[in-house]
Amino acid sequence: MSSKLDYCNALLIGLTKYQIDRLQSVLNTAARIITFTCKYDHITPVLVRLHCLPVSYRIRFKVLQLTYKALMIYLLNTYLSFLISQIYPQS
Repeated sequence: MSSKLDYCNALLIGLTKYQIDRLQSVLNTAARIITFTCKYDHITPVLVRLHCLPVSYRIRFKVLQLTYKALMIYLLNTYLSFLISQIYPQS
């Protein structure tokens, strides 16, 4: 289930809060089914036990992880150099 939510996170980065809440509801329901948790129990302890981030954080994490990997590949392979531009903060 989580692999389906993690698929194409770059496309999910611009979703509205309503759409992210719907995806969070899907994740919560999946967690309840996996752990046999009652509908009226708090979901946060269940998600912590399953090591699940909230959907909005999952999306950001996966995009940042892909960016990091692309930068590391960039350092090794120069054919990606035209796709990546680094911006350094000014002090």
